[in-house]
Amino acid sequence: MNKIQIRYIGHDSWSRPVFETRKGSLLVDTNMSDAFNDREMSLCAKCNNEFDGEPDTPVDTERFEVVKDFTE
Repeated sequence: MNKIQIRYIGHDSWSRPVFETRKGSLLVDTNMSDAFNDREMSLCAKCNNEFDGEPDTPVDTERFEVVKDFTE
């Protein structure tokens, strides 16, 4: 199964990492994972697809791959 590429675009007002899909959908990591801890990501869609929106629907984190830039 091909993974959906997401790229990091910043931290929201609650300091949660925010990611964007190629299609522009926003996801947030509610575990606040980063390179400095061992927490696994737990991704949720952003309510109303707003950068500072609340975490909404949980998504299957295993379906996503974090990339620096989107590839063709």
